[in-house]
Parts: sequence; C-alpha cells; structure tokens
Amino acid sequence: MQAVIEIENLQQDWKPPFAKKRETKSVTVTEGETFEMLKDGTPLFTIHAIQGDKVLLQYSRMYTLKGYEHPTERKMWVNMHTPVKFSSLWEDNGTTKTLTLRSVKYNEGEMVEATPHVQATENSQNPDTEIYRPGQ
Repeated sequence: MQAVIEIENLQQDWKPPFAKKRETKSVTVTEGETFEMLKDGTPLFTIHAIQGDKVLLQYSRMYTLKGYEHPTERKMWVNMHTPVKFSSLWEDNGTTKTLTLRSVKYNEGEMVEATPHVQATENSQNPDTEIYRPGQ
C-alpha cells in the first residue's frame, strides 16, 4: 500500500521584514518509508503503518505537534483529509509543516480517495445547508 501525503511548508523570518515563504508538495510513501529530511540528514517523518483511510506517523523530536504541550509519544494516527500541523522553533526561521493524507493506493492502479462526509443539520431553516464533519 502507498499513501499520498500533501505537505505544506510555511517559513517565516525571525527578523524584519518578517517575510513568509509557502511551498506545497505531494509525496507518495509506503510503510516503513521516511520523508522530509532535516538539515543533519535525519528523517522528519516516518510512516509505520497504513490502515484503510489513516496512517501511523512518527515525527522527529526536533518538531512539536502544534497545539499540544510536548507530547511524550511521537507517533500518531493521521486520518484522511485531516490536516496536522508541526512546528520547529529551533531553526534559523520559524517553520510550520502541515501534513494532510490525500489518498491511499492499495494495489497497482487501485486508489481510494475518501471523500469528506457531509451531513445535513436537523434544525436548519434552509434544507440545502450542510455541515462538514471529518472522520465520520
């Protein structure tokens, strides 16, 4: 199996004029494969397992999971179409990487792209109004 992961890299200068640089790329990885190397050559991310519409991702201790205070476990499940942000404050500039699992390829030519689940609200006055609920 292979996972197609989109990586958005945002770098911002620590000094004026505080320029921002944004890059987006897509990588295809298999179980046990590493990607996004750090300056010293060590891998930033490793895929440990691919199961259906999620992947088990391990990340380097040089990055922190944005929005969480220093988790001790550096492995996490990343679900389809759910962005996960990682930050590094120890480089020359501030760096945030956003990973999003876009699709999973099971066999040669067989690809599954889970579409986000959309559900209508019960109390809506407009019957055309829908709510996006990822992961359902």
